[in-house]
Amino acid sequence: MFSKKANLHYLISNFSYLKYNSPDKSRKIMKTLKLIHPNDLDINKDIIIDIRREGEFLQTGIIKNSIKLTFFNDEGEYDLLSWLKEFKKHVKSTQDSFVLVCAHAHRTFDVGNYLLNELKYEKASHLEGGIALWLNLKKDTII
Repeated sequence: MFSKKANLHYLISNFSYLKYNSPDKSRKIMKTLKLIHPNDLDINKDIIIDIRREGEFLQTGIIKNSIKLTFFNDEGEYDLLSWLKEFKKHVKSTQDSFVLVCAHAHRTFDVGNYLLNELKYEKASHLEGGIALWLNLKKDTII
């Protein structure tokens, strides 16, 4: 499943660093990934994509109506092309809005910025503080 590890890992993990620290003065300006506070998330309307791993889903549960779509495996590897194929079943257009969720909003920052800036998903956003803040605010999850 995660066969393209080396090239794709470099692509995502270094995406933010390269954009912000490139010596190339002609580089394009990055758009800012929108943060959605847990109190502003509409679980009945928003497309919510939870990119955590199965063990994390079992440990904390998921936000109601979330789509479980693991990005990184336990070793931190991923298969971007396979993930995007599944992702596009739920987010059909680059103009559709969606909210990414992970544990603390670190993984979603990288993945979301890639989707926004490289693949042009204009309405990409991620959950502020991830599932951790959601739970700290005493919001419900389901298993």
